[in-house]
Amino acid sequence: MIVADRKHVPEIRDMIKNHRRVLLVGCGTCVTVCLAGGERETGILGSALRMSLKLIGNRGTTVDECTIERQCEDAFIDALAPRVAEYDAICSLGCGAGVQALAEHFPNTPVYPGLNTQFMGILQSQGVWAEKCAGCGNCRLGEFAGICPITRCAKRQLNRPWRIA
Repeated sequence: MIVADRKHVPEIRDMIKNHRRVLLVGCGTCVTVCLAGGERETGILGSALRMSLKLIGNRGTTVDECTIERQCEDAFIDALAPRVAEYDAICSLGCGAGVQALAEHFPNTPVYPGLNTQFMGILQSQGVWAEKCAGCGNCRLGEFAGICPITRCAKRQLNRPWRIA
């Protein structure tokens, strides 16, 4: 599961405040489960952004919301295309891969991240995630008895006291 946290409202507001129409796009998979970017969170953030923009005197920016099933798959992004044509910016509530996928599909529309992608993890209890993988691209789990030395070692060292035969 990809785990992410929402950026603070003033940070997102400052990214979008110079655009006339902004589409806030949620993602219905990983970031929904970690309560950062699903349909509910997208609606809450949309309301918060509209209030925040009004408080700074910006009444010219419209923020609308929608959520697609997955921001990392072409089929779902393609279905979003007709709607994106009505906006001059997108704020993605997807992981880093989702932000990049939207930016690649809509190269003439600025895409801003609304989340900070943290890590890949496992749910320990409601709202508590354990970091299990950093996605480093050099998986060594087979050499370390299924324990990631990058995410689970405080020193992130690859030395080990045992050898698996």
